[in-house]
Amino acid sequence: LGIIGKNNLEKLNFVRYILDLLQENQENAPVELYISDNVNKMMLGYKDKPCIVQYSYVPSDAVEMVNAIYQKLELRYQMMLEGKDKEVQQQPLEILVLNAKETYAFISTDKNAIEKFRKIVTQFKALKVCVLLTDLENAPISFASCEMLKMIKEEKILFIFENLNEQKVIDVTPVVLREHKKKRNESEAYMREGSSLIKVKTPSVQ
Repeated sequence: LGIIGKNNLEKLNFVRYILDLLQENQENAPVELYISDNVNKMMLGYKDKPCIVQYSYVPSDAVEMVNAIYQKLELRYQMMLEGKDKEVQQQPLEILVLNAKETYAFISTDKNAIEKFRKIVTQFKALKVCVLLTDLENAPISFASCEMLKMIKEEKILFIFENLNEQKVIDVTPVVLREHKKKRNESEAYMREGSSLIKVKTPSVQ
């Protein structure tokens, strides 16, 4: 899941809302949280949360996080092949938050790490895992972009905190632009999943 917009507070508020909801339901639905933050440490408040497995603002540590989650999902995949679906559903939700654009480039240049990341978001995506890329720039994703960004565009699962005529990440037809010509407010975002594009309500910035 990619989150796009120039207002960092607006994006961060949305991510915090998601994470806080998951934490509140920790007893019924356990989660394991990995956060690769930016140098501004905007998500430092989660470092000591009960569900946190690893927090870091060093880009290279994100490779460790990818490796750790991959190993868990690889075991779950094997369990699925053995018909242990119920056991897999009892496993915690693995959440990887990548809140630094430097991390995207770092993982993309590590051949082993990017291949594991690819499997996490494709082959293993139904095995109770959620990846949030929360520091995406409002800029075109081209052939020259890093592999991780190209993967996100291929998946097309995005929350866009921009007016459609101002965003530069996805292609939007004139018909869709006319349908959404009214400017969004700070409690709204566009959700893109596959070919579907809808406006949704989000928590307003505090």
